[in-house]
Amino acid sequence: MNFREFRNIELSTIDYIESQINANWSNISTVKGFQNAYSNWTSTTPVVAIQSGSIDPIRKEVGSTNFNYNVNIIVNIFGISDANRLDLASFLSESLKGTWDYKEYAKDSGDPEQIVGTQTGKIRYVSTVENNKLDFGENVESADNTRHIISIMVVKS
Repeated sequence: MNFREFRNIELSTIDYIESQINANWSNISTVKGFQNAYSNWTSTTPVVAIQSGSIDPIRKEVGSTNFNYNVNIIVNIFGISDANRLDLASFLSESLKGTWDYKEYAKDSGDPEQIVGTQTGKIRYVSTVENNKLDFGENVESADNTRHIISIMVVKS
């Protein structure tokens, strides 16, 4: 079963971010979705949580019923210190300002738990929506004390 384009963009971006982090950092957990971040974060292990947000259809040309889709990718950084948060945010911001592989994913019929991705194009950065430290005030979860959000728009090209 092949996945839809939006899910492929999300999974391709997760794969790209994870490979960039693993090539340049150590002891950082990368997870899909916000809900997994808190269970993976510790005071010594930062977490980068990636998920897709809104989808913005853009007509390919005036009057056309064919669309390109701008997809919002949301990256939540749960640092272990303010310096760690800033370093990760800077690194990821720079890493995401180009292109990376778009893969079409499908479930392997032999093993329904395994998904296989095949590169069929590129994902292109369009714009930054948000890149800020999140401040929840006092009396918050420890993981939220050094949290940062990066929100970007990307398109399959």
